[in-house]
Amino acid sequence: MAFFRSLLFNVFSIVLHVILLVGMLALLPLPRRWMQATVRLWTHTIRAGLRHIVGLDFEARGLEHRPAGSAVIACKHQSAWDTFVFYLLLNDPNYIMKTELIRIPLWGWYARKCGAISVDRTGGAALLVEGCKARKVKVHAIGPTSIRCVTHKDVDTEDVDRAISAIREIAGSW
Repeated sequence: MAFFRSLLFNVFSIVLHVILLVGMLALLPLPRRWMQATVRLWTHTIRAGLRHIVGLDFEARGLEHRPAGSAVIACKHQSAWDTFVFYLLLNDPNYIMKTELIRIPLWGWYARKCGAISVDRTGGAALLVEGCKARKVKVHAIGPTSIRCVTHKDVDTEDVDRAISAIREIAGSW
């Protein structure tokens, strides 16, 4: 039974993706909000498929701690699930992703239309830290695959917006 449900969900998902990938071409000249709305619809449809076909749902805890305005939310990327779950949890999510993903035909175009920020990782973490410090954005720790910016409770929306702008500007110059 699990094999059949998995197979059925995979067919459902592939058909949905083909329809959306072709259909979303028409949204490229339209405002960003149209593409975001379509990605949100895709997310809700995938969730419904997971729930009704596979029997899988999710539980989000701590939603009362979501920031009211702009924020940087970092998660450890572990599966395809965390690439779209934020469309269920946030009003207007945006993603920072490696440049290779933006280069994928169709999918990359749509990600860019949604406002995704692409990062060419060959630029190096040191360059990102230097650029952030020059823009008064504090970077706490850097690991081999991640950069963590730690903020304090007194940080306001302007500080977060400045951090996002700095990362976009620096990463875009690589």
